[in-house]
Amino acid sequence: MMANMEEIELQKHRMALDRDVAALVDKYLKAMVEHGASDLHFCTGCKPILRKDGSIAALRTEENLE
Repeated sequence: MMANMEEIELQKHRMALDRDVAALVDKYLKAMVEHGASDLHFCTGCKPILRKDGSIAALRTEENLE
């Protein structure tokens, strides 16, 4: 019974994390549209990168997404 409760709590945590990640990606996509970018790149340990008119630039996440 206890293992089942722990699994339920873990599943709730995963679902909340999935919602948080989806909301963050949605913000990045909105910033992409606002900047007229054609591509959005993700790389582990780096800020998201936008491509616009063939040039790439890191997205200033704190300023653009709040």
